[in-house]
Amino acid sequence: MNENSYFQETYEQSRALFRTRIDDLRAKWDRVALYKWFIGVPQDDNTADVLLADASESPETLLIITSGLHGIEGYAGAAGLHLFMDELFPYINPKVTGVRLVHGVNPWGMRHRRRVTARNVDLNRNFHKDWAARRSQMPLLYQWRRDLFTPESPLPPDVRYELSATYSDNELAEMKNTPPPQHAERFGLYFGGAQMEEASQKLALSFSDWAAGYKQIIHLDLHTGGGPQGELQMIFNENEARSVLELEHEVAHPWIQKGEKSVELGDATAVLQQYLMRTYPGKRVVSVLMEAGTVPETSDGFLFCSRAMVEEHALSISPDYVSTPKQDIREHFRALFDPKDTAWRREYLRQLYKAYLALLSSEGIL
Repeated sequence: MNENSYFQETYEQSRALFRTRIDDLRAKWDRVALYKWFIGVPQDDNTADVLLADASESPETLLIITSGLHGIEGYAGAAGLHLFMDELFPYINPKVTGVRLVHGVNPWGMRHRRRVTARNVDLNRNFHKDWAARRSQMPLLYQWRRDLFTPESPLPPDVRYELSATYSDNELAEMKNTPPPQHAERFGLYFGGAQMEEASQKLALSFSDWAAGYKQIIHLDLHTGGGPQGELQMIFNENEARSVLELEHEVAHPWIQKGEKSVELGDATAVLQQYLMRTYPGKRVVSVLMEAGTVPETSDGFLFCSRAMVEEHALSISPDYVSTPKQDIREHFRALFDPKDTAWRREYLRQLYKAYLALLSSEGIL
C-alpha cells in the first residue's frame, strides 16, 4: 500500500478519484449508486458525494462512513474511505450489509482548505434543534480574548505569547480537543451557526431515509487534529449505554473515550445517533467519531493548535490582520489537520485500519 496515493492535493482531485470507486461497489453489490449533493449554488460545483450500495437479500446492517465535516480534514478522511474500500470490502457480506460512504460533507471548506463552511460555520457544532436559546451563546473562554477570536484589527504581534499569558494548559487543551461553540458572533472563530446549515440538513435527512430499511446502523465519522499525536481515538458519546471499560473489552481497542456533552455541543455523531434512536427505537444504532491526532498533547502542542486556529481565522478576514507570513500560517494550519509527512500518513492509515477491524468485528460486520 502506497500511503501517499490515498491523499490528494486538491478537492477536485480527491472528488474525482472517489467517484471512480463506484466500480468497486458494482463488483460486489447489485444495487449501487452515486449521489451528489450540491452545497450552495450549483455553478460553484461544490458537492458532497455519496457512494451507496444496499444489501441484496436481507438488509441487516447499514455502515455509514462520513468525511470532511471539517473541510480540510476531508483529505485524510478521503484517504480513510479508500483504505476501507481497498482493505475491508473483501470481508463484508453484501447480502446482508449496505454501505454509505460520504466524501466532503463540507465541500467548500475542503476546496479552500478551511475547516469551516463558506458562512464561517463549524458544522460539527451545528446540529441543534432549539436555536432560540443558542444565538447569544458566547463562552467565557472567547470573551476573555475577543480581540483574538473575533478580530476587528490586526492581531498582537506574538499570538503565542498572548495565548500562553491568558489560558491554562487545561483551557488550551479544551480548545484543541473539544472546543465549545459560540453562536453570538457571525465572523468569530468557533462559530456554530445561527441555524442548521444546508449541509447539516441534507446529512440529517439522508440518515433518516438510509436507516429505514436496516435493523442496525453503524456510523463512523472521520476527523483529524484532536487527541495525542500518532494515536487514533474512538470517541463514543453519551447516547452509548456501555461504559468505557465495557467498550474497551468489547471493541478491543486501546484508545476509547466517551463524550459527556456531545449533544449539547451540537456534535453530528451524537445528535444524529440520538435522532435515529428516537425515530427507530427498535434499531441498534452505534456512532463513533474517529479522531487522529497530529500534534503532541503538551503545552507547546496546545499553543500550536490555538495559534494556528486564531491566525488562520484572522487571515480569512483580512491579510492585514496578521504579521506572521501568510504561507507559514497556511502551513501551520495544514500541519494541524492534513499533515504532508509520509510517516504520519502511514501511521494514520495503520491506526485507522486497526480501528476499523476492531469496531466492525465487534459489531459482527466482519
